[in-house]
Amino acid sequence: MEILDGMRKRLKRRNIFLDEVRKAYLSDLVASNAPSECTYELIHGEGIDHGGHVEIIHRESKHVADISKKVRKLLEVEQKSRLKESIVMNESNFVHMYPCLKNGSIASMKMH
Repeated sequence: MEILDGMRKRLKRRNIFLDEVRKAYLSDLVASNAPSECTYELIHGEGIDHGGHVEIIHRESKHVADISKKVRKLLEVEQKSRLKESIVMNESNFVHMYPCLKNGSIASMKMH
């Protein structure tokens, strides 16, 4: 029984050592290959027999944020342009229906 307990302790120390080596390797690998807008974290599994995984979070880059801001601005401009077009079209239709308004004379307008 003593031999078995000794082997379990050595196995546990070996696994801890391998976890540290794996953690250092993954840190080096991810840190050297991840874009600057990424953050990462090593997530260890529970217990000796479980591994773990690397969690990589990709944040929005400055370039993407700038483009999003420009798109919002363009959408605002488009909305204002559509509103202006609608107003001009309505005025044009109204003048077409009541030609006497072309000269600015409301008094000469006949009711239809």
